[in-house]
Amino acid sequence: MAFNQRTISHVFFDHDGTLVDTEHLAIEAMLEVLAPYGFSMSADEYSQRFPGLIDRHIVEIIRRDMHLDIPEFDVIRDDLRRRHRILFQER
Repeated sequence: MAFNQRTISHVFFDHDGTLVDTEHLAIEAMLEVLAPYGFSMSADEYSQRFPGLIDRHIVEIIRRDMHLDIPEFDVIRDDLRRRHRILFQER
């Protein structure tokens, strides 16, 4: 029996949820990072309230609309990225 060896010519990396859905992990990370500042919202409510928005804009909206004392996005960005990495590695 002959084996037809094939070479991989392409690898697809997908970050919009089509092949690998990581949105729920990103939401979980954001909720965890913002919780110490008094922000509380379910993941479902969060995904309905902020669909397709980038993290920086979400934080600006939360600061403005909910009058929470959350630092500027640049201050929490590293904590958020660190939490993303941990969740992505764990799951």
